[in-house]
Amino acid sequence: MPTNFTNIQEIALKTIPSATKIEIKLVLESLYGFEVKRAQTLNIEGKKKKRSGILFAKPD
Repeated sequence: MPTNFTNIQEIALKTIPSATKIEIKLVLESLYGFEVKRAQTLNIEGKKKKRSGILFAKPD
Protein backbone atom coordinates (compact mmCIF):
# COMPACT_ATOMS: atom_id res chain seq x y z
CA MET A 1 0.00 0.00 0.00
CA PRO A 2 1.23 3.53 -0.68
CA THR A 3 2.32 5.58 2.31
CA ASN A 4 0.69 8.86 1.20
CA PHE A 5 -3.11 8.65 0.87
CA THR A 6 -3.90 12.34 0.29
CA ASN A 7 -4.45 12.10 -3.49
CA ILE A 8 -5.83 8.57 -3.81
CA GLN A 9 -9.48 8.35 -4.85
CA GLU A 10 -9.83 4.61 -5.54
CA ILE A 11 -7.91 1.45 -4.75
CA ALA A 12 -8.51 -2.16 -5.79
CA LEU A 13 -8.00 -5.03 -3.37
CA LYS A 14 -8.38 -8.79 -3.52
CA THR A 15 -10.21 -10.15 -0.49
CA ILE A 16 -11.75 -13.41 0.60
CA PRO A 17 -15.15 -14.01 -1.03
CA SER A 18 -17.00 -13.97 2.30
CA ALA A 19 -15.83 -10.43 3.24
CA THR A 20 -18.64 -7.87 3.41
CA LYS A 21 -18.45 -4.20 2.46
CA ILE A 22 -18.68 -3.18 6.12
CA GLU A 23 -15.84 -5.53 7.12
CA ILE A 24 -13.63 -4.26 4.29
CA LYS A 25 -14.31 -0.64 5.28
CA LEU A 26 -13.56 -1.26 8.98
CA VAL A 27 -10.31 -3.11 8.24
CA LEU A 28 -9.04 -0.38 5.91
CA GLU A 29 -9.91 2.37 8.39
CA SER A 30 -8.33 0.58 11.35
CA LEU A 31 -5.16 -0.64 9.60
CA TYR A 32 -4.34 2.36 7.43
CA GLY A 33 -6.10 5.17 9.31
CA PHE A 34 -7.95 6.88 6.46
CA GLU A 35 -11.66 7.50 5.92
CA VAL A 36 -13.45 5.18 3.50
CA LYS A 37 -16.49 6.80 1.89
CA ARG A 38 -17.83 3.60 0.33
CA ALA A 39 -16.77 0.11 -0.59
CA GLN A 40 -17.79 -1.59 -3.81
CA THR A 41 -17.41 -5.32 -4.32
CA LEU A 42 -17.31 -7.50 -7.41
CA ASN A 43 -17.59 -11.28 -7.49
CA ILE A 44 -15.81 -12.91 -10.42
CA GLU A 45 -16.21 -16.59 -11.19
CA GLY A 46 -13.28 -18.68 -12.37
CA LYS A 47 -12.63 -18.99 -16.09
CA LYS A 48 -14.40 -21.88 -17.77
CA LYS A 49 -12.37 -24.27 -19.96
CA LYS A 50 -13.52 -27.17 -22.10
CA ARG A 51 -11.29 -30.24 -22.43
CA SER A 52 -12.41 -33.36 -24.33
CA GLY A 53 -15.99 -32.10 -24.32
CA ILE A 54 -16.05 -31.76 -20.52
CA LEU A 55 -16.45 -28.30 -18.99
CA PHE A 56 -14.01 -27.39 -16.19
CA ALA A 57 -14.04 -24.24 -14.08
CA LYS A 58 -10.89 -22.75 -12.60
CA PRO A 59 -11.17 -21.75 -8.93
CA ASP A 60 -12.25 -18.20 -8.05
